Amino acid sequence: MVLFYTADIFVDFAFLDMPANAFGISVIHSLFNVAATAVLFPFGKVLVKLSCMTIRDNDQLETVSEFQTLDDRFLTNPAYEIEQAMQVTNRMCEICKTGLLEAFDLVIGKYDEGREQKIEALEQKVDHFEDKLGTYLVKLSKYELSQEDSCKISILLHSIGDIERMSDHSVELARSAREMDEKGMTFSGSARNEMQVFTDALRDIVTRTSEVFEKEDIALARTVEPLEQVIDDLNAQIKQNHVERLKDGECTIEMGFALSDISTCYERIADHCSNLAVCQIQVHKGEYDTHEYLQAVKQKNEVFDREKDKFALTYHLS
Repeated sequence: MVLFYTADIFVDFAFLDMPANAFGISVIHSLFNVAATAVLFPFGKVLVKLSCMTIRDNDQLETVSEFQTLDDRFLTNPAYEIEQAMQVTNRMCEICKTGLLEAFDLVIGKYDEGREQKIEALEQKVDHFEDKLGTYLVKLSKYELSQEDSCKISILLHSIGDIERMSDHSVELARSAREMDEKGMTFSGSARNEMQVFTDALRDIVTRTSEVFEKEDIALARTVEPLEQVIDDLNAQIKQNHVERLKDGECTIEMGFALSDISTCYERIADHCSNLAVCQIQVHKGEYDTHEYLQAVKQKNEVFDREKDKFALTYHLS
């Protein structure tokens, strides 16, 4: 507008003295838009960057809202903030589960680059959660805490570490699936059937563990460790079966490396699930020695043995 009226001083636009009508308004409006576009066009990229800096996308807004409860102003109320941290940890676990289930589908199904990128994006989000939660919990630990609150913070720190490492394994599984696709490697018929059972068992334990966090279901938490033991047995049996197939010429050494990488990831994911479930049980009981609990639960425990036998029937290799 300043430029327009400055130009009018020198040019003397006669139409300004004419009565306004619809046609004249539309012409002026069009000319103004064209002129504004011409002036701003060279700065298009700069304007886009400025808009991105000032207006967050949906993912950024979601992430910010998820950490709003972790407010430094509430650090003087540790009991309340520990509960808030538990809720954020639950969300972190849910994101991790989504990435793992996607990775399992890549291992057993057809490789898809888009799904691998999604898994990597979810893993980065989990890393962000670990950083935010870890930093906040360390700040919280510096305040005067009861022994119970101090132990809860310690267990939460261990839990977010387990979740982050599980998320790392989802990326490793996706990369193994990509390597198999690039090299044209496929499981033999018997190996595919075994890996299907193995993967189903992993889906089960990951889903159970996520639900334990979401619902604080202690009864469900007690079923995780027996399933983890069955997964250990599956891993050992599948590796032994691979050796037999290798001797018979049904499989290759290169395929064996891929199988070993995948099964190692599976076993470690199950171990982390066990750690997370035990932490929930211990917090509920007000006890904080997870190693002592694991030793006790496996010694002459009929309930544990019964659960393990049930899972062994569900996830067995033919």
